[in-house]
Amino acid sequence: MKKILFFGDSNTFGYDPRALFAGRYSENIRWTDIVACDMADELEVIPRGMNGRCIPASDYEIESLVRLIKANAPLDYFAIMLGTNDILLTDSPDPDRAINRMRTLMMQLKETIDAEIILIIPPLMFPGCLPQSPFWKYEDASKKLGAGYRVIAEELGLRTIDASKWMVDLDVDGVHISERGSLEFAEHMKSALKSL
Repeated sequence: MKKILFFGDSNTFGYDPRALFAGRYSENIRWTDIVACDMADELEVIPRGMNGRCIPASDYEIESLVRLIKANAPLDYFAIMLGTNDILLTDSPDPDRAINRMRTLMMQLKETIDAEIILIIPPLMFPGCLPQSPFWKYEDASKKLGAGYRVIAEELGLRTIDASKWMVDLDVDGVHISERGSLEFAEHMKSALKSL
């Protein structure tokens, strides 16, 4: 039996953008719960998603993450899917800043935790936007984020799961995984995990 902790933002939390007051999809829709149920014989899943979460950057944020990981030890895998909010929550998205934050975090975690790190490249935001769209800059930034994460993984010898290639269905906001997208995400994630 392997053990994995998924650390992410609202798309790991299972946020339902149509619900009031930060509602969540039901357990039979959330991709983390589907993976946990369907792979229960071989994998223990610990989902730790939080709405609005950005890449931990301050000493306090990184120390808090290390405490979370050690509190759930022993872990075989620590899987992180962050960076979307670092790009989205600004009028001038800067993927290089997010990439540098992730590189620093990965370097520190490699020296601190025993679990194997899996860097998950998040789904693209606003896929298919035209360059004249006000949202195109976010799609472009999320593509650059993915490219930067691939470089980090190669530099540091990390495993990657590239969810940006899955093109799962998004809700009308262009950022959050829809109900159908969550089911699609779960199937892709199960296949990726079985290949580890």
